Amino acid sequence: MTRGNRNRNRTPNNNNKKRNNSEVSPENVNVLPAEKRADDRDSPSGTGTGTGTSYTLLDLSHPDNSFVTMATGYGVPPTNMANFSNMNNYQTHQGGFYSPPPPPPTQAQQQPPYVASPQSAQSNEAFQRQVLDNLASLNQRLNKLDTIEKQLSTMTSKITSIDTRVTSLESSVKDVGSKMNDIEASRAFDTQVCDEIQKKQSEIDKTLKSERDKLTKLSAEYRSLKSLPDEIDDLRSRSMRNNLLFHGFDEGRSAEDRRAENSTDLVYNYLENTLNIADAKQNIKIERAHRISKYEHDKSRPIVAMFNHFPDKIMIKKKSQLLWKNFRDSTEGDSTHSATPPKIRISDQFSKTVQEKRKVLIPVMIKAKNDGKNANLAHDKLYINGKMYTVDTVHTSEYS
Repeated sequence: MTRGNRNRNRTPNNNNKKRNNSEVSPENVNVLPAEKRADDRDSPSGTGTGTGTSYTLLDLSHPDNSFVTMATGYGVPPTNMANFSNMNNYQTHQGGFYSPPPPPPTQAQQQPPYVASPQSAQSNEAFQRQVLDNLASLNQRLNKLDTIEKQLSTMTSKITSIDTRVTSLESSVKDVGSKMNDIEASRAFDTQVCDEIQKKQSEIDKTLKSERDKLTKLSAEYRSLKSLPDEIDDLRSRSMRNNLLFHGFDEGRSAEDRRAENSTDLVYNYLENTLNIADAKQNIKIERAHRISKYEHDKSRPIVAMFNHFPDKIMIKKKSQLLWKNFRDSTEGDSTHSATPPKIRISDQFSKTVQEKRKVLIPVMIKAKNDGKNANLAHDKLYINGKMYTVDTVHTSEYS
C-alpha cells in the first residue's frame, strides 16, 4: 500500500465523528430509536427482519419491568449492542450507548409505519406468560428455600442443644468415671479388708477347733470326774467302815474338863460295864476315839471310835441292838414305863452325802415298819419287803 493510499484512508469520515445525541441518555438507553443501520443487522430479540419489523424490549426503568413493543418506521431493528464485532461504527460516552446518525432516507425507502400482526402479539403474550410462570416457579423455590432455611435454623438450634447435652453427658460420664474409680479403689480396699478378715477367721477357726478338741477332752474328763464324788464318798465310807458313833456320853462344860477327857477310856468302860464284854481293853483294840463336830454348851457331842478289827465293831453293834431289844421287850407290856432306856446309842458313821440321803429315807422306813412292813436301811439304800429304793426312786413307794 502506497503512502498516498495511507493518507487517503486517514481522511476523516463524517460518519465517525462524535456528536451529542440528546436522544441517548442513561434514562432511555434501554429503548433506542428504530433507525436504519448501514449494516442492516437483526436483533436477536426481534420478532422479524427487514423493513417494518416490530421488536419487544425490556424497559428497566419501568416499575414492574414490563416489556415494551415498538414498531420502527423504517423497518430496521434497533442496534444490537450485544454484537461488538463492528465497534468502529459506535461511539460511547459516560452514561449510555449511542450510534452515528444514519443517512436520510430516500423516497423509495420511506414506508408507512409497521403494525404488529396478531400472531406476533400472541407470541409475545405466550412469552410473557412463560416468564411469569418462571418467576412464579422461582418464587415458589425461593419460598421453599426460606422453609429450608427455617428448617436448617431449627436443625442448627437442635444440633446446638444436642451438642450442649452431649457436653453435659460427657461431663456426667467423666463424673461417673471418677466415681467408678473411687468405687474401684474402695472395692480394692474392701477386698483387702475381706482378705484380712478371712485370714483372721481362718485363725479363729483353727483356734476354735483346738478349743473344741480341748473341750471334748474336758467333757470326757468331766464325765469321768462326775462319778468321782460317788467314788470319794465310797472311799470315805470305806475308811469309816470300822467306825462307830457313841451318842450320850456326858461332856465336860469347861475347856479344861474337855481337854482332860479320855474318849477311849469312856468307850472301854461302856463296853465292859454296859455291854458286858469281859476284858474289852485286852481283847478289843481301838485305833483312836474322839468327839466330832463343833462344841455346844447345851449339847453333848458324839464320840467316834475306830476299831482295829471289823468283827469287833460288828460284835459291839449287835450287843447294843440286843440291849435296846431287851428294853423294848421289857416295856412292851409295862404301861407304867418304869424301865429306864439305855443312855448310850450306837450307830455307824457315814459321810455327809450319805447322811443327807439317809435323812430322806429314814422317815419312809419308819412309816413302812409302822405299817407292818419289813423295812431296813443299809447305807444309802432302803429295802421294803425286799424291794430297794434310793433317794431318786423313793417317791414311787406308797410311804413317801
